[in-house]
Amino acid sequence: MFRQTHLEAMLRHTPNLKQLKLAAMVGANEYRYNWARLFAALKEHNIILNKALFSNCVTGMSAEETELLMTDVYPQSSTELSIWAMDITPRLFQTVLLRSDTLTTLEIWWKPSALSHNRFAEASDQSLTEAYALIHHYLCETLYFAHLTSLKTVLRIQDMDLFDRGQYINKSLRELMMRRETPSELSTPSPSGRPSIWRCRGLRILHIDIHTPNLDEMEDPFYSRIIFGYISRVCPQLEDLQICVPNQYCYDANGLLHYQAPSLQLSAGFCLLGRLSNLQRLRVVSMRVYVFLKCKDWELNWMIDSGRKSAVSRKKRRLAVKSWREMRANENQLEAIRLSHLQLKKETATLVDEAEPDSRSGVVQGGDTNILHRLRNLGLLVDVEEMIKEMDNIEFRPLPSLEWLSLDCPILLRPEEELKRQFAHKKL
Repeated sequence: MFRQTHLEAMLRHTPNLKQLKLAAMVGANEYRYNWARLFAALKEHNIILNKALFSNCVTGMSAEETELLMTDVYPQSSTELSIWAMDITPRLFQTVLLRSDTLTTLEIWWKPSALSHNRFAEASDQSLTEAYALIHHYLCETLYFAHLTSLKTVLRIQDMDLFDRGQYINKSLRELMMRRETPSELSTPSPSGRPSIWRCRGLRILHIDIHTPNLDEMEDPFYSRIIFGYISRVCPQLEDLQICVPNQYCYDANGLLHYQAPSLQLSAGFCLLGRLSNLQRLRVVSMRVYVFLKCKDWELNWMIDSGRKSAVSRKKRRLAVKSWREMRANENQLEAIRLSHLQLKKETATLVDEAEPDSRSGVVQGGDTNILHRLRNLGLLVDVEEMIKEMDNIEFRPLPSLEWLSLDCPILLRPEEELKRQFAHKKL
């Protein structure tokens, strides 16, 4: 660990320092950084940072340290702000909002690097859960974040599941029918009863870590459809997208390590990202490299002209859609039950109709009602079916601006090269 005394000595020789990021500093108590002292040293040497991050691996900053950070370290004109997740509080966000006229980039850090295991956070899981909820709340509630163009954050699957479909999708029809008259134990809507949607819909750069307490969720096509569907509708202007599945794992029944990984199969809705007409760079990061090999070439080659136009691949995609008929029928029944539960709650005045503007304010959380209409099939197979039909139109080109792609490799390649690497044994 780089000791604080050594860093402070170095600061005397770096008057033009503009960026300093100390992420998840690890050390015994006697070596733990004293942030107030470091901030004073920066001020003493007249160092004004444009980009900064200061964080200990287990403990967050005190209220006094946070106040010093925002007043003595960050200039009021700073356009970028990096925050350690454990330091996030309502008070901090209120301070951030005071400088919101200039803020265009917000980074939330919760571990040192994309693929590192978050061992630091495990001891403070409750505080991080509260931080995730606060992040989502402010992104949805405050207009001051609407003009963000770059966002790096943790995104919880349950926050993207706007219509609580995840509570129904993996339950048996028989179980749900038995609960038809008592849906309260299934549904946990937002406090206002309205879906919460990000206001920052002009984002150009989005780097997200997907957080879920259930390891199995990431490999369930339903949850992948939620992720890809939400991003493609809520952030239509994206140019750079990175989706990272943290290095979290468990042991399966055979004692083998089981890592989280997203599903990229056709039924998982990866093709929904085809709506992003401005997207130039796309990276999906996971420790489970081999998961991508579960896909067939025709499930991913729609990203390049040869695969999109291939008669063989198009036919296979259509056949796949036809094979979903039974799943679609089951999904329709689940939707009917979910809507009946919703109607019952509406009649008892405990939940407003999620598909309409709020009856008291005339608006939905996170903006206009048009976005809700576009998200109405979020998580459902019909959303994927409609996208595949759209791709079948020879004049429609998904991801027309895509220049760089990575599905597991840290190096971005041309889409043709990346798919060739993934399916080297097949002709695309």
